[in-house]
Amino acid sequence: MTRSRGSAKGAPGSRRLDRAVRGGLAAFLAALTSLAALSPILQPVPILRAASPEVAPASGIRLTAEPMLDGHVRPGTWSAVRVRLENDGPAVDGELRISSADQGRSTYGIAVQLASGARQDHILYGQPGFFGARFVITLVSDGLVLARQEAPVSSSDLGSVSVYVVAERPEALIADIREAVTSPQLPPPVVVAIRPEDLPPRVEAWAAVDRMVWQDVDSGRLGTEQLDALRTWLAMGGQLVVLGGSTGPTTMGAFPTEILPYQPTTTVDVSLADLEQLLGTLPGGATPLPALAGVLERGSALGRSGDQVFAARSAYGQGSVSLIGIDPSTPWLAESSVAAGLWGRALPAGDALFQNQMEMQDDGFLLGTLNNLPSVQLPPMDQLFLLLFGYIALIGPANYLILRRLDRREWAWLTMPAMVVAFAVVAYGLGVSLKGTDVVVNELAVVRGSAGTDRGVGQMYVGVFSPSRATYDVKVGGSALLSNPVSLQQDRGEQPIDVLFGDPASLRGYQVGFGVLRGFRA
Repeated sequence: MTRSRGSAKGAPGSRRLDRAVRGGLAAFLAALTSLAALSPILQPVPILRAASPEVAPASGIRLTAEPMLDGHVRPGTWSAVRVRLENDGPAVDGELRISSADQGRSTYGIAVQLASGARQDHILYGQPGFFGARFVITLVSDGLVLARQEAPVSSSDLGSVSVYVVAERPEALIADIREAVTSPQLPPPVVVAIRPEDLPPRVEAWAAVDRMVWQDVDSGRLGTEQLDALRTWLAMGGQLVVLGGSTGPTTMGAFPTEILPYQPTTTVDVSLADLEQLLGTLPGGATPLPALAGVLERGSALGRSGDQVFAARSAYGQGSVSLIGIDPSTPWLAESSVAAGLWGRALPAGDALFQNQMEMQDDGFLLGTLNNLPSVQLPPMDQLFLLLFGYIALIGPANYLILRRLDRREWAWLTMPAMVVAFAVVAYGLGVSLKGTDVVVNELAVVRGSAGTDRGVGQMYVGVFSPSRATYDVKVGGSALLSNPVSLQQDRGEQPIDVLFGDPASLRGYQVGFGVLRGFRA
């Protein structure tokens, strides 16, 4: 009987303890719910892959692709690919697309219309993967792949210097150039011979070019867009070396006059004494050399012959142009140690430590700034603590005292869950109101100009904040090139994007998660 009475007396206490534990657990869970509702929800966006188009069984389309700059690229920067389309079948209305061969990479395309019998050339711009070695180019129409071609590319090592040689006989120059730009502090340089037609029309794709050497090739082979890109590339730190040769001054006529230190107007025979100004002590067997000469207009003279200069250098923005009127491949010069001194002055190795201004290694700090949205910040801490204190006080002592006063303590089974739900709804509504109900577009522009010129490059980082999970079509004017930020590409944390270039450029199916700011660059 004693045990029975003890058990009966203990039962109400156990039930009260059970109610208290459950009430405390409910309060704890509700507090977590309130905090989550008040904070911007920064959950990752699931990566949704676009459906791959099916391959057409047969097509009258022939597609050939040739990467520009001889296929040398720098990851995280733009690269250009020349594409030739030939249509021997019916008319086609579709898209020409390029992507890296890496799985799940972004796709960039342009709209094309091919009449029957058409022959067209197009320039595609894409971004190589940090771990990829080729581009994939496809022609797609109505969800079918009509033609496909892979284009292999070669990625430069981080920090390596790239020199592109445009010359009639590049093999006579490349060895000396490579020796001049080799530095023990840097990876091996990339020295490549290309044609003028291999230079991209847009300066964004010149990021892989650090220096350029030009000899005996008609500058008139450069188009208007290429010459415009050349000026901007020089202004942003590029180095151009123009050499004399066997073709005379007419091959330089298309170069903009404002970038050359002097205009070559005549050919003179430079005496050995005048050559020593440029080359230093001459080897035995040295002979006078013909050189392109003119009147110095800007910069500093490196070699003079009478009242004219045959070698000079001038600055253009952050870059420089060296015009050396003699031919460094002359046998007695190329076979002596004097050639190394000449190339050391034309392409000093110390300048290799200067970072190419056309590329951006890390833009993570810009993304952090882009995420700074005052409209979606946490509420003030005093308001947050006041809400939590009021919640704890109401669901704890206040609820108990009121029910005790009414002598209805058993109602706690109803009042506590009701207050939990009520506070959760209020907190969620407050959190939603703090984040707003409108789509927020945040923009951050970075413009890098060059003193003394009207040239520069600009990048705009755009962040799209959505109060709910949604998909948007974004249009950007000015024929912009759109891509994911570099930092996301490096970390392999990017969500692929689908871009159709044009004016305006279209970012299609841009998925933004609930309460998430997602950014891209233009």
